[in-house]
Amino acid sequence: MAKMIRCRDLGLDCDYEARADDPEALLELVRHHARRVHSLEEMSEAMVEKIRAAMRNVG
Repeated sequence: MAKMIRCRDLGLDCDYEARADDPEALLELVRHHARRVHSLEEMSEAMVEKIRAAMRNVG
């Protein structure tokens, strides 16, 4: 089942939304967005867990 996440789900004032077929692919999309838009070069394990917890099933 596909997964999705929004930056707003993580408390950010950002309209970004991503969807992917699996959690790892979605996490990579989020990492890329975080680097490019939010200047976040590295994510702590706590941040990764927060992102995983915010992922929702779609479709």
